Amino acid sequence: MQKTTSTKLAILKRLVSTPTGMVSSGDLVENLNVSRQAIWKGIESLRAETIGIESVPNRGYRFVSPPTYDLSPSWVEHRLEGCPLGHPILFFESVESTQEIAKEAARQGAGGGLVVIAEEQRTGRGRMGRSWRSPTGGNIYASVLLRPRIPPMKIQLVNLAAGLAVQMALERMFCIRCSLKWPNDLLWRGSKLCGILSETASETDRVHYAVTGIGLNVNMDEHDLVSAGIDNPSSIKVLRGVESNRGDILAEVLRVLSEQLVLLEEGPKGIRELVTLYRKRCSTLGKEVRVLTDSGTDYGIAENVTLDGALEVNVRGSLRVYTAADVLHVRASED
Repeated sequence: MQKTTSTKLAILKRLVSTPTGMVSSGDLVENLNVSRQAIWKGIESLRAETIGIESVPNRGYRFVSPPTYDLSPSWVEHRLEGCPLGHPILFFESVESTQEIAKEAARQGAGGGLVVIAEEQRTGRGRMGRSWRSPTGGNIYASVLLRPRIPPMKIQLVNLAAGLAVQMALERMFCIRCSLKWPNDLLWRGSKLCGILSETASETDRVHYAVTGIGLNVNMDEHDLVSAGIDNPSSIKVLRGVESNRGDILAEVLRVLSEQLVLLEEGPKGIRELVTLYRKRCSTLGKEVRVLTDSGTDYGIAENVTLDGALEVNVRGSLRVYTAADVLHVRASED
């Protein structure tokens, strides 16, 4: 595991802010108020994350280049300065599930904003208890610990905010607008690009925490995704034709998600603003849909998303409200 620390981030910030000159070890010791041994360990740990740092005897250190590995946790967190999310970041080569690590951290009292990322998940999960295939090869598997100050009845809106965050981040970065299927699946021409799962712990009057997991296909092509057992997949590489920097994408998603969470915590006015934005961007509304629930299957036209995040569907002239269901677009190829 690699973990970001305040010392590593302070070293990195000082070096990056001095791009043309050396920073002496004494300067770092004095300004960071840590030992020379801590500076050396921090530098070596940053180098282990493939961040280019040059050292010159009797002169000090100099920042040379960004990391060659695009999910360097310290580099991603460095880029998130001023954002409430992404502090700290835990990186794993392979885990059973980033969700389980983040939930355990929540139970141990970790603060909101912690992010767990992995190159591979062995037992990733999606919505409705499904397995989420998480092969190594260039995707984003991240779980974000949130402690939102919202009523438990509004917790579904975290799902909507996360879906919006991924859609808007990709649009800002690549001018690509993917289809946002209620509540938070991202599709490209009917194929799955991203899945999101939020799990919460709450009481009748308060939310203790929410852990939002994001699985985004980035740098794998369709053949590799299908070979890994993923059904009907797409990826950002398929959309753009080139590979993308996953750390840049993750940082942008976290920045946009933090903006949406601010709206959620503003109360009724902010919630109305978020849901209005979601309605404008949700491709499910106005579509003929198939709704799968524990009690059966319904067909109808999706008409509205409520202020609690539920989907209203006109089923043979009767308006039905679904808070948790598997919704499929009948004409998915139009997405």
